[in-house]
Amino acid sequence: MLLQGSAVAAAILAASGCVTVTSASLHDNAGVRLARSTLFPPLAIDEDQEAGLLRAAHQSGTIVELSPGLPGAATLLTIHGINAAPNTVEPLNVRGIQQGERVLTFAYDDRYSRLTDTSGALAQELSTWMKEHPGQPLAIQAHSMGGRIVLGSLHQLHTRGELSSPIDLTLLAPPLAGYGSANGARMLPDFLARVFGGAMPGKDMGTNSDYQHMLETLELPSSVKIRIYLAADDTIAKPDSPTNVLIARRLGARLFRVEGADHTSVVNRVVSPDPKGIIDITPTP
Repeated sequence: MLLQGSAVAAAILAASGCVTVTSASLHDNAGVRLARSTLFPPLAIDEDQEAGLLRAAHQSGTIVELSPGLPGAATLLTIHGINAAPNTVEPLNVRGIQQGERVLTFAYDDRYSRLTDTSGALAQELSTWMKEHPGQPLAIQAHSMGGRIVLGSLHQLHTRGELSSPIDLTLLAPPLAGYGSANGARMLPDFLARVFGGAMPGKDMGTNSDYQHMLETLELPSSVKIRIYLAADDTIAKPDSPTNVLIARRLGARLFRVEGADHTSVVNRVVSPDPKGIIDITPTP
């Protein structure tokens, strides 16, 4: 379910407590029309506002339109990481809007849903987009755990034969190697894991999880072009893990190391027009 225009503004206003909006008033309420002119595009969607968008969509993950773009413009989809919200990838959204692109972002439950479920929700959204825009290219830029999610969604689409559009995929500081510390999350019953924020996605972040095995054996068609940026000073998604090279090689991805960047600042560094300190470390086939 793609949220657009006044529906986005209405959900954000409802989440902020500024106004109570019913579904019947999304297009008719004067306050909503004012909100669309003052808040739209809502580039800095925080976690509370994201939760409001998900309630409006009645889904655990939904694509939200931030800017309609210029006529005939390319489409960009951004995806944030765990313990975050769309505002953490705001530099990517702003650059896309400045370039006249149609800018979408994936709002999702990053605390209490498994990556398998979230990637399934994204796969469904992408499948719908591809059917509505046959053959049109799509740029996807994902930060942190968003990289694991988008790879899982592309895996599902490819398996079902629904990966019909050319994809230009950029992954920023993706934790491709997983975490040994997350292996214990699989032992928690779901009813307990849902009590602790991060435990449900942790079930698919472990080094011995089925999701990790999927990533390490994943192959995608040549229509998916991938660039992976590793932050040299990243203490969350370790840049020196050999798993990064393993997965990059299997995906035919270009691999870059961003000197002087950490897990968060890598977003701004890659957006910067100055490529200084970004080193191509693509492994040989």
